[in-house]
Formats: sequence, structure tokens, C-alpha cells
Amino acid sequence: MTWDDWGGWYDHVPPPIINRYELGFRVPLLVISPYAKRGYVSKVTHEFGSILAFSEEAFGIPKGALKATDRRADDLMDGFDFTQGPRAFVPIKAPPFYPAKGPNIEDP
Repeated sequence: MTWDDWGGWYDHVPPPIINRYELGFRVPLLVISPYAKRGYVSKVTHEFGSILAFSEEAFGIPKGALKATDRRADDLMDGFDFTQGPRAFVPIKAPPFYPAKGPNIEDP
């Protein structure tokens, strides 16, 4: 799970310079998988193309099939341990969600 809103907070780690319009401020990436390493924090420079590179690796698509971005990106594999058995899903309690009322939204 990732998002591209850096939130306006200062990041003490300068982004790597590839060209003038690509990598910028770091954004969060959460690996949610039964094969994710528990409590792992990656020190690898990932990028949005890493998600594409992971998909290529997982589905046997040649690396770089989508050109420059996925060719350069790592494949996120440092966040997984496929030698372990898959961990069981553990549900968490969350409060119910009721969207804001509006002209096109009915009451729950």
C-alpha cells in the first residue's frame, strides 16, 4: 500500500538525483502480505516503478518490459520471505465507517 502525498513534512534524506523530474520526497510503502517480513524496515531506495518490477518478477514478465522506470527499479523482494509458510490472516477491529451525508448518499 502506498500513496504519493508526502504531506508537506521535511524529509532529512535527500532524494537520489536521476534526472530533474523523477524521484523526489520519500513516501510510505507498506508491504501487506502473508509472506511479508514481520517488523521489517527496508533501507533500499524503492520507487513507484518497484511495484511494476515486483509484478514482472512474480508473473515471469521480462524485467524492463515497460521500459525505463521498471528497468531501473528494484523489485521489492527485500520485504518478503517466500521460504516461510504464509502467515494466517488476523482481522483487526475497526470502527464502523459511515460516509458523510450528501445529495447522492443515503443514510446507513
